[in-house]
Amino acid sequence: MKLNLRNIVVPLGALSLAFAMGGCASTTDANGGEDAPLSMTLIQGIKGDEFYIAVACGAQEKADELGITLNVQAGEKWDATIQTPILNAAIASAPDAILIASNDTQGMIPTFKQAIEQGIKLVAFDQIVVEDGIMDAQVASDSVEGGKLGAQELVRQMGETGKVLVVSLTPAIPGGEQRSQGFEDEIKANHPGITLLERQYSNNDPVKAASIVSATLAEHPDLTGVFAVNLMSGDGAATALKSAGLTGKVTLVAADASPGQVKALEDGLVQALIAQKPFEEGVVAVQQAYNAITGAPVDKMTTTGWVVVNKDNIGDPEVSKYLYKSDCS
Repeated sequence: MKLNLRNIVVPLGALSLAFAMGGCASTTDANGGEDAPLSMTLIQGIKGDEFYIAVACGAQEKADELGITLNVQAGEKWDATIQTPILNAAIASAPDAILIASNDTQGMIPTFKQAIEQGIKLVAFDQIVVEDGIMDAQVASDSVEGGKLGAQELVRQMGETGKVLVVSLTPAIPGGEQRSQGFEDEIKANHPGITLLERQYSNNDPVKAASIVSATLAEHPDLTGVFAVNLMSGDGAATALKSAGLTGKVTLVAADASPGQVKALEDGLVQALIAQKPFEEGVVAVQQAYNAITGAPVDKMTTTGWVVVNKDNIGDPEVSKYLYKSDCS
């Protein structure tokens, strides 16, 4: 099925977004009678992030197609202490499956095990859980490849000499670490004229990211490039460079492609975006959860791709279809 972000619908606003629909997928009781429709809970990494909105949109489209009741929830901040109670509440509601972008893929494992004990299927999206036997299926971008593409694009625009800063999330988030590592490995292997500064962490907070970039500029006024591993870090980095009067003088490449980031690219605040394919992640996550529930074959790991977005190609339909949306219209 060809995916189109322009055909997706998800409302924002509440902590819990419940979608009701008619459908045919259901469980069957021991006497052969039809029970309740299948239900799934999707827990986003953080509320209001267009990446996760697009994931929910893809998930909703696939849930509609399969006749599944989908409940979408998210915390106000990227914080495992906020997300864990949401996960606990989801487990208590006993859905057939929980789909989650975990805020702490290691620290939340005991809670995941509680879901497993209750027979709830688990699917991770965006953030991979490395411990075996936890997730029935996982779907995410190849984060190392995304970082590598970010490095290649930054060097293409910046040149083969200079100082570069990586603004990551937290050490507890494998996706951010893998993007950072992919970026740094590419620079070290193929661009010897580039000096890598010590990796910094924004904790998915644009204010913190802005502070990091401002402090780095004070210590390294010859900074020539910044790679931000996600939307929030990229927004903060762009703010700091603008405040310092260095927009366009320090090359900024950021992962993700939210409406705000696209506007920043068009306005010259960001020089390139490395876009994921979140709508596809949502579609695949629901399909794999459905397969796990119904006993169909499950792909344990599905990897989605990336696309480089810059001023030269943003008008290309094969590129623009991957730009994130603030709603599903």
